[in-house]
This record gives sequence, C-alpha cells and structure tokens, in this order.
Amino acid sequence: MNFLKLVLLSVFFTGCTSLMQKEEIISKTHIPKRFSNEDVLQSLVKQTYGEKPTLSKEMPNLQSMDFLQTFFYIFTDHTLQQLIEQALKNNPNVLTLTSKIAQARSTAKIQGADMIPKIGANIGYNYSDGNYKKYQINFNQNTLNGSLTLSWEIDIFGRINYLRKASKEQYFSAQKDLSSAKISLISDVANYYFTIRKLINSINIYQELVQNQEKIYQINEKKYDLGLIDITELASLKSTLSNQKNTLLDLSYQLEQNKNALLVLLNTKNVDFDMTQNYHFKKPNFPPIQTMPSSVLLKRPDIQSAIHALNAQIYTQSSKRAEFFPVLNISGSLGQILFSNNGIGDLIWQITSSLSMPLLNRTNIRENYKIQKENVKQAFYALQNSINTAIGEIQNAISDADYSKENLKNSLQSAQISENALKATKFKYDYKLIDEISLLDYQNQYLNIQKTLNESLYGNTEAMILLYKSFGGVFVFEDDKGDKNAQH
Repeated sequence: MNFLKLVLLSVFFTGCTSLMQKEEIISKTHIPKRFSNEDVLQSLVKQTYGEKPTLSKEMPNLQSMDFLQTFFYIFTDHTLQQLIEQALKNNPNVLTLTSKIAQARSTAKIQGADMIPKIGANIGYNYSDGNYKKYQINFNQNTLNGSLTLSWEIDIFGRINYLRKASKEQYFSAQKDLSSAKISLISDVANYYFTIRKLINSINIYQELVQNQEKIYQINEKKYDLGLIDITELASLKSTLSNQKNTLLDLSYQLEQNKNALLVLLNTKNVDFDMTQNYHFKKPNFPPIQTMPSSVLLKRPDIQSAIHALNAQIYTQSSKRAEFFPVLNISGSLGQILFSNNGIGDLIWQITSSLSMPLLNRTNIRENYKIQKENVKQAFYALQNSINTAIGEIQNAISDADYSKENLKNSLQSAQISENALKATKFKYDYKLIDEISLLDYQNQYLNIQKTLNESLYGNTEAMILLYKSFGGVFVFEDDKGDKNAQH
C-alpha cells in the first residue's frame, strides 16, 4: 500500500506541468484573425488563379511540398536551383547548426540516461608479505576480489524527467533553427543571384548609353569647333557623359561586391554562370496563399523554434520546483573474493536507501527557481517578439508584392510603347527625316526605359523572395494540418 501511494505521488508530480496549447498561444500573443491587407492578398491570388482558386487546374499542391520544393516551384531558374543546393550543402552556418543539432540530440540522450539505474563493476587485487620475527611467523596474502555496484535516484517528483523533456524541446528548437536558417539562406542566395543578374543587365545598358553619349559629344564637339554651338552646351554634354561613366564604374563595383557576398554563402571561390550576358527575368509563379494568420505564423520555423524554447524553459522550471522536495536514492553492492590463499570467499551484498533534502538553508534552491521563472517570461517575450515581427514582415511582403506587380505592369506598357516609337524613329532616320543626334537621343531614352523595366522585373522577383521568406516557405490552405518542414 505504501509503495502504491509512492507511485501515485510520483505520477502526480511528474504529470502536473502543462505547456501552452495552440489556442492559448494565439490568445496570449494576440495573433489577429486576419491580416490588415488580406484583401490585397486574395486579390493577387484571384488574378493568378481566378475567382475560385481551389477549383483551378493550375493550382499546385503545395501541401505536399517542403520549403525547398516550394521555392523551386516559385522560381524555375535551374542555375539558381543548383546554387541553392550547393549553398545548403556547403554553407558554414548551416553546417554549424547541423552540428548543434547533433549536440542537442546527445544532450537529450544523456538526460534520459539519468533516469536509468547506474551499474558499475570493480575488480581489485591485493598482495602483502610480512615477517614477524618475534613470533617467528612469516605471513603473506594474495587476494583477488570483484564487486558490482548499483546507484539509482528514484525520480519521485520528476526532477530528472523534466530535465529530459527540456532537453528534447531544446533538440526540437535546434531543428527548427536549422530550418529557419535554411530558408534565410535560400532567400539570401536568391537575392544576391538576381541582384547580380540585374547589375549585369544594367551594365550592358549603360555601356550602350555611354557609347551613344560619346557619339553625341563628338558630333557636338565638331559643331563647337565650327562655332555652331557655345561652350555651355558642350560642357553639359560632357557632364552627362562623365556621370554615365561614373555610374558604370559604380555598377561594376556593386557587381563585384554582390559576387563576393554570394561566394561567401556558397563557401566556394568561383560562380558557375556567365556574368556578361543579358538575363531574361522570368515571371515567378505566385503561390496560392489562402490561410488564416494563426496557421501561417505557427508554421514558421523561427516561431516553432521559439515555442519549443518556451517549452524547454517551462520544463526546466518544473525541474527547479521539484528540487524543493526530498531526493530518494537507492544504492547497493554485491562483492566476492574471487581468489586468495584460503580459497574463494563468501558472497557479500548490501542495499541501502536514503532520503535527503535541505532544511535550513534553502536560499539557493529558492532563488534558482525565481531565476527560472524569469527565464520562462523571457522565453515568452521572445516568442511574442517573433510573432510581432512575422506579422509585420508578412503584411509588408503582401504590400510589396502588390506594388511591384503594378509597377511591372506600368513598366511593360511603357517599354512596349517605347519600342514601337524607336522603330518609327529609325524609320525617320533611314529616310533622312531626322539627324543622327536625334536618333541617338531617342535610343538613349529607350535604353533608360529598358533600365526602368529591368529594375521593375528585379523588384517583382525580389517581392516574391520576400513573400516566400515572410511566410517561412509555408503556403497552405486553411484546413491543412500537416507540417512538411518538420523533417528539416
């Protein structure tokens, strides 16, 4: 009966810790039911998939994709995909976090092993030789003995079990940190890659601008020599040419900076793609985003990591609370003389138990418990901050996606009109209706419009990267309950 009471008491104390459930997290962290600009998001989805996106044949099954497959669906550039796979394999930060996961796994195993009795084996050998002249006795002893020892702290109040659970939560948190780092790495590699592509396009455009401006300056320089224009017009043209050359130098410097930054992420010395040819920006595939904020936020790896970190602190607090109660230890030994001058000895065994706890000076235990309570608060505040940051990032990304879409639409219209006008201008020049300077001036206008279009294409691509990162690589429906990124 006493043993049964002890077991029931143990079950009560080891099972009384409760973690924050999903609904409680949503309530206490004030997660809204809707994004402030959710109507903009739904409009973008409808523009891509129609009024009923779920019935569209073009709707991808993102529920079956992890964050890497989702990114490869959005961006189909094979060169970029190869760079991302290389970065995920070689990036030092990812490798460091992978190593930390291995450490966290081992720590969890150590904490679990503390709940199991510890058994040790000892073997001792003793030899002594004595000559007692007074009694004319020569005495010697030659013995070999062995023993088994056992020690076990019976975890009545759950102290060790809570530490084990805390270690498991830290392990899960480390896994989610790795997933979050991978998503950030994917986004950073894509950012640098597309920035490099944009800069190459801009450099090629500015090279044409400089060539045209040099021709314009040379023609006007001859006019100045003939007295047809004054020095102020020539000086203005020279200033424009110098500014364009300086811009070209600045673009080349930016290209080198971004290339080196990409090499750092890839952990390599060279990039394996052409850095001279113009790049045609492909329209990213817009993901079918239809979900409530709570579903999105709680699936982001960084927030999942914060939740696991909070759970770890709650379990650690329970472990600190258990230190107020007695500790029950059981120890035992089993020994025997295996060999001696007098033969094999008798088997000797012993079992002892002890119940201990501090009575007078409990300051250390009490203050450690208070410290841990503050650790729990800090972990919750960190979770709250992560959620607030995520909400802001998602809403900014939605607005940016809408802005970049409209900006690209306007730039495409302007570029189409400019291209038709350039054809008409060349036609006029071929029939001597305008001079070469007029043709070169309009060619420069056309190139400037192409430069704006290049910026708009890049901006639309960057907006999709930002949207992907803000959602944590997770685009799911409202009824989705799985977590495809758990394996990462």
